[in-house]
Amino acid sequence: MKKQLLALSTTLVLTAAALAGTKPEVTLDFNKESSVAFENGAALGPEGSGVSGKSGDRAYVAKGTIGSTDPQPGAIVQDMMFDDLDKMTLTFWYKADDALAQNASLLNFGGAYMIWDGKSGWTARLGGKTDKPFGSWVRIGEKGPVGPWSATGEWIFGAISWNSETKTATVYQGAKDGAATLQRAFANMPIEGNIGGGTVGMIGNTQQPKVNPPMPSDRPFSGSIDNVNVFRAELSESEIEAVRAAGVENKTP
Repeated sequence: MKKQLLALSTTLVLTAAALAGTKPEVTLDFNKESSVAFENGAALGPEGSGVSGKSGDRAYVAKGTIGSTDPQPGAIVQDMMFDDLDKMTLTFWYKADDALAQNASLLNFGGAYMIWDGKSGWTARLGGKTDKPFGSWVRIGEKGPVGPWSATGEWIFGAISWNSETKTATVYQGAKDGAATLQRAFANMPIEGNIGGGTVGMIGNTQQPKVNPPMPSDRPFSGSIDNVNVFRAELSESEIEAVRAAGVENKTP
């Protein structure tokens, strides 16, 4: 399959460090022109494909097959610059077309990486620039049902926060018509150093599509992704709910 690079209407907004706090360090909403490169069948959805369904709201859209030897879809995002985060909150929306495949990758930013596990649900790796590259894994659905995380055909909101001082991580989940609520809390997260190290990000796959020849270990996500935010702060439940509500209305948090 011939690789396609589409510089289409997307938004990548990198806020200044002075805006740290409840303002996002990185926002990716796919609405306005940007340098995001869609590869191998990935594309920007039509107007109304985003979370809100409103005119002008768009999402990343791709359909991939785990284990295929063909180049798989993904969106390469340049300058995913966030580093040395002693506190962090990652928020995101996704809509799976079909049952999520084992090892499907939602996003990969170096310091934050999310992959699907059929038994544990989304598993997030949080880490930084250390000699232990795998960081710490947050198994969102561990020892419990995967539940709404595996729903297909509907937008699902998720958030993960982490605090280096308390070494804790918390996971929240919501929907278009359901508020974001605490799902799980993790103690004693053994992350060495602060989170960061991302320079080039990958949405909807790992970075294997950049390898020539393409590798069958690609981990494409089949569906839509929208409104990805990285905050340099451990957001409260009410703040995370405000981010979810902003996405429903196609507003910047």
